[in-house]
Amino acid sequence: MSSNSYSLVEAMVYQFINKIKNDPERNIRNSVDMALNFSKGRFQREFLSRAQKTLKNEHSAYYGLVWDAVNNIDTEKLVTFGMNIGYNSCTKGAETIRRIETEKGFNIPWSMTLKINEKAFRIYEENYRRIIEEGKELGIFTWFIFAEGNPHYIMDIISENTDCAFVIFCEADRLDNTFIDYADKLNNLMLCIKYTNGAAELCERLRQRNMLYSVYITYNDTNTAEIFSDMLLCRAEYLHPIVAVVVPDEACSDMTRGAVYKYVKNSRVKQIFGTVLWEFCYDSLYIDNIISDGPCAAVIDKNGRMYRMYDSDEKSVSCFSNGLEGALRMMFPK
Repeated sequence: MSSNSYSLVEAMVYQFINKIKNDPERNIRNSVDMALNFSKGRFQREFLSRAQKTLKNEHSAYYGLVWDAVNNIDTEKLVTFGMNIGYNSCTKGAETIRRIETEKGFNIPWSMTLKINEKAFRIYEENYRRIIEEGKELGIFTWFIFAEGNPHYIMDIISENTDCAFVIFCEADRLDNTFIDYADKLNNLMLCIKYTNGAAELCERLRQRNMLYSVYITYNDTNTAEIFSDMLLCRAEYLHPIVAVVVPDEACSDMTRGAVYKYVKNSRVKQIFGTVLWEFCYDSLYIDNIISDGPCAAVIDKNGRMYRMYDSDEKSVSCFSNGLEGALRMMFPK
């Protein structure tokens, strides 16, 4: 990657944040307009064009969301995490993904999801390290990690890969003070807290420390009423998360997933809640479809088995024995 290009974009992001703190509504619109004029990448133009349309709504709750974020989240965390996703992943990483897809004839997801626990991680730690290194060579710099228990065991890898953006999905009652102290030192990490008992208290602690966090809820064929009634967003908004993520369980039907995604998209159009609602599977595929011509999304489980995010039973291959590139070749041929 060009260090000059990175430094220029990074300086613009710092300037953007400082301007928002003074006059959020006007400076958000002006900064998006300016960025769109200079943007050349496929993802950037799509994202900024949508943002431009969104911000035409002067009553959008997203103005308050952005103002709250820049005033209550450590600036270094915002910039580092944002650059790792926006530049390393969706700009330079996307260029690498498109080039390799064209040259080698298989699809590469823009992000990767890992489901791990401590026992398996201790056995396969070097395999996981190799997967992340291979991922960066393929253009993957965004990693979603669903961690069982206290995810302290994955933190060294996160601290070593400062050019990646990591999101750890975890439960509030699993996180002790030692873990939070460590997490607070990492600018490339966002914690995503399961919306259950204890989430409100933990989110308040994270907010007091100016940390970057979101919340998530799992859904299935029987519990979508809370989502469709707006209760989830109403409650989540009080926790001040950047994003409220809805994650389908593996047994959830396609019909339910489709209905939830329709609701999610409508909520973003309405812009009445001060948090961004995100459907984990469909929105991941949406971004991948912008970045390259063959949308795909993959999950790697605790034993290194890769499967399609939207179909865990159809087919799987081992990343540990085939390597990440080999597994993707078999799972997502063009």
